[in-house]
Parts: sequence; structure tokens; C-alpha cells
Amino acid sequence: MTMKIHKIEAAQRQLDTAIDLFFSGGDQCAVIALAAASEEVLGHYVDGVWSADNRNNMFCRMYSAAINRGREFKNKKEFSQKLVNVTKNSLKHARTEDEQYVSFNKEEMVIRMMLALMNFQIGAGRSFSAPMTRFEAWLLENRAHYLGPEAS
Repeated sequence: MTMKIHKIEAAQRQLDTAIDLFFSGGDQCAVIALAAASEEVLGHYVDGVWSADNRNNMFCRMYSAAINRGREFKNKKEFSQKLVNVTKNSLKHARTEDEQYVSFNKEEMVIRMMLALMNFQIGAGRSFSAPMTRFEAWLLENRAHYLGPEAS
């Protein structure tokens, strides 16, 4: 039997599962991979318009902020590969000797889920699920500095 769901629903399920795994102490690789996949898909729906390069999604905002802070990258792909998506891409590839191991920490899980949550909030046009609401409350209590001065 074939199942057909909207990409926003798939991304929500991925993020909800990542959050549930995070709170239950589940597999950290799965948390990062699921949150990263959700973030990427949701980024295309920011402002309610599907776009391959929407300037308001979290990835584009991070790229602009890095450039504004004087970081230099040839393009967004280099920015992605060298800074933002290192762990995400490392979990997907093992073509060379250098790609056989992946290093990451707990904060990368938190940041990936936070970015996916922000893209969901901006682009999905839906209310937060119970896991999303729980993670948002946890962020406000434990990592408010990630959300900016107005959240602290």
C-alpha cells in the first residue's frame, strides 16, 4: 500500500521523532539526521512559498549573518559544507578514508532541532505539535541565549 503525505507533514513527523528521541536519550545520530532533514524541507516553505533559495529560511539567515561577520565563502554550498552541515553531511557519506568517522556533540542536536523548529514556525502555517511545544519550553529554560536577547 502506498502512502502519500504532504512534505510539511513528513518534516513535522521527522522533527517530532527527533525531539522524542532527544528527550528519551535516544540515538544522537538519528536525532541529528531527522532534525536536519526536517529543517531542510521546511526551509523551502518559509513565507508560505516553496522556493529552492528562500532568503528567510534559517540556513539563508545564518549564511547572511556569517558574511556580515566577515566570514568568507565562495558560495552557499561552501558555507554549508565547511560550517553548517558538516555533521549532517558526514552522517550521509562514506566515500573516502576521511569520511569513515563522524564527530559531533549534544549542542549540534539542540541547534539542528532549534533550526527545524524555527523553519516550521515560519513556513509551515501550522501550530506546534506537543513535542515541538515541549522542546520550545526546554529551549527557553535551558538555551534562551540561542533565541536572542528578547527570549532571555
